[in-house]
Amino acid sequence: MIRGVHALAICAIVLGGVSVRATEFYATRYQSLPVLDWVESRPPLAESADLPAAVDLARGLSRALPLLTIRYEETRIPILARLDTIVFNRGLRAAAWSELMGYEMDVRDPETGDAQVRLAGPDEVDGVWLVAPPRSGGVATIAGHRGPVGFMLQVTFARPGKGDPAELADISARAEAAARQASADWTAWLESQLSRAS
Repeated sequence: MIRGVHALAICAIVLGGVSVRATEFYATRYQSLPVLDWVESRPPLAESADLPAAVDLARGLSRALPLLTIRYEETRIPILARLDTIVFNRGLRAAAWSELMGYEMDVRDPETGDAQVRLAGPDEVDGVWLVAPPRSGGVATIAGHRGPVGFMLQVTFARPGKGDPAELADISARAEAAARQASADWTAWLESQLSRAS
């Protein structure tokens, strides 16, 4: 005769087996998470405590590039620059975000869905991508991190109408050069902000 105590014991055994199986599955699939949890529990708990807010870091682009002047054959081409910044509590998280953005950007631009080509090699600190083939201008994107700050800079040289392929390739090259220069100037400014905060 099975009593309530026996049914409760059988239920406990079954639930214990399920929890052991779930633990084995978690450990094999997400093996790095416990290590990161252990690392994150060690001091310093926040490397970014003394940094300015992400909005102020993005506004630093105007301080780093006050007089960015680009000319193109006596015609005016609208030039757009967008800088997204995110401040993490540790540099480890910013590096992981930068790596994740690299995987995403290798496939396509997350904003527009356009196919992209990676231009940066493995020895470069930041990833550089160009929209390829260019449709109506050049779009260059640079994503990376410095310390606990992750950033993505996108420079767009908009060309109205359909241009010939040679002209679009030239505009893309100019967008890449402008993005690399803007990124270099802004990251130098950012590194000075990081050195002040530490």
